[in-house]
Amino acid sequence: MRKCFSRRDFIWKSSSGKKVKIEVKRLASFTRPEVFAINYSLSALDPVEIRLESSVKGDVRNYYDPSDPRVSGHEFTALEVVDTSFSGNTISMTSRTKATGAYLWVQVDHSFRMRLSDINLSDPGSSEMSQDKGVARLSWNISLEAGESFTLEKKAVFCDSLRHPDGLKHVERVSDEISGLYFADFTGEQEDYLERFWMESGIGIEGDDHILKGLRFNLFHLLQSASGNPIASIPAKGLSGEGYEGHYFWDTEIYMLPFFLYTRPGIARNLLQYRYTILPEARRHARDLGHAKGAAYPWRTIAGRECSAYYPSGSAQYHINADIAYAVWRYWEATDDVDFILQYGAEILFETARIWLEIGNFSGSAFHINTVTGPDEYTCLVNNNYYTNRMAQKNLKTAVEIFELLKRSYPAVLSELGDRINLGKDEVGNWMKAAHAMFLPYDAELDMNPQDDSFLQKPVLDFKGTPEDKYPFSFIIII
Repeated sequence: MRKCFSRRDFIWKSSSGKKVKIEVKRLASFTRPEVFAINYSLSALDPVEIRLESSVKGDVRNYYDPSDPRVSGHEFTALEVVDTSFSGNTISMTSRTKATGAYLWVQVDHSFRMRLSDINLSDPGSSEMSQDKGVARLSWNISLEAGESFTLEKKAVFCDSLRHPDGLKHVERVSDEISGLYFADFTGEQEDYLERFWMESGIGIEGDDHILKGLRFNLFHLLQSASGNPIASIPAKGLSGEGYEGHYFWDTEIYMLPFFLYTRPGIARNLLQYRYTILPEARRHARDLGHAKGAAYPWRTIAGRECSAYYPSGSAQYHINADIAYAVWRYWEATDDVDFILQYGAEILFETARIWLEIGNFSGSAFHINTVTGPDEYTCLVNNNYYTNRMAQKNLKTAVEIFELLKRSYPAVLSELGDRINLGKDEVGNWMKAAHAMFLPYDAELDMNPQDDSFLQKPVLDFKGTPEDKYPFSFIIII
């Protein structure tokens, strides 16, 4: 966590009894986001003949487990290889996504350092080139005596058409920039980057080094998972796996963004700008759900479309609108970044605020939001979910606050935005009216806010009489 590379070493014994020692180090660069590097070292403990193969696979399949409820859809090959080329010890490959036609380019350069009987060499001899079914390979045959060794370094440069329309040229530029660098150079850059990170973001706990190390790993994982640009967010499982197929949820804005807000505000801004880039899809989603105005952010998504397979525990969780609006408010409060509000934040706040007047209604003196799913996904389609209503209230108040700011100090911006989204004369007044009248469930006898209108009518769970095979339980506590 100081140099940001993973290391694995082991001794491998062949079926004939020959032994080699292998050490593998890998890193994904923080300072050069397109670069992934591998340092692969092999030392012979016995005389051996080595067949070394290095491959680039361009038609990888997505993860799929039909027994995993987090995974929807089916197993499929998302990429198809368009072009492959070899140049000396370099493999270049172009792939394309089958569904959307986005391109992925990768160039992998190979270099050797060999120690043979006190002679240092940089060339193991000519390589063999082959390709089959989306896989391109370079192969070498190497003879080693006991005590001799070699190190293979692979420098891979990745680029996609979403970030770089001139992708292939960009890959070549980055490859040229790092042509004279080795794995040790990348680890040096990583260490400098992380030294600044730990100085600014590190937390100390006295008396329990085990907990401290675990906490620092979580901080490190947050940093590692965050994108450095505004067209991506943080998957619910970070970079640890495909359990949720890489989808983004409200976890980012509510649980992860605050960490970046007070340590790396630029990353927090990027995460919110991503939500702005998918605002057109959120508007379309709202229309699909039957709403005349506003935006309804999807429960789980990557490119902006709803990827949830089941409405009651998916799109019915309208609170994600308020979660994103809350994150916009927190960012503005912490940074006073008026430029962000003018370019992105105000529009997000106005469009998310609109949805509450679409799904809620006034009854008597109170404003109710019925038939939604709150954070408790096991209790779907309830009336007046406390969390949803409370967050919607904040969304509405913040939208009014920003409207007044624009009206007072940036009237030209407000006029342009109002015309573009067709903001009605009475809408802002209705936002404030709904916010003040928002119904928040409260039980005076118990002095508590129940989860929703039906919560206290449910049977009391018999904890003592519940057998062990029925545990564990999942609870969401709202404070």
